[in-house]
Amino acid sequence: MPVNIEGVHSIYLNILMGYTGLSTIITLVTYITDAFMTIPLYTNTVTIIVVLVLLPFLYTGVFLLPIYLYERFFSNAQARLHSKLAKFQFPRIKIPAFEEL
Repeated sequence: MPVNIEGVHSIYLNILMGYTGLSTIITLVTYITDAFMTIPLYTNTVTIIVVLVLLPFLYTGVFLLPIYLYERFFSNAQARLHSKLAKFQFPRIKIPAFEEL
């Protein structure tokens, strides 16, 4: 009779992921309210708030283009690599897709 053993983390994984998303939103709201309370309104408060709100999206955008280009040209790069390795009689290496990892 096979026994299925689950890791301890599997029970709390969804709770932790939900907490992470919720805490990010709460932290952004806290930073925005603190910016309004500590900085006078006649300064560049709006610019600071816009930067705080858009910063996570900017960081995501920085990594978006390289990941897209990697996935788009991966098969071509893999074919070129295998053709060069075949000259030295190396066996073909099956690289798993990202979803298979």
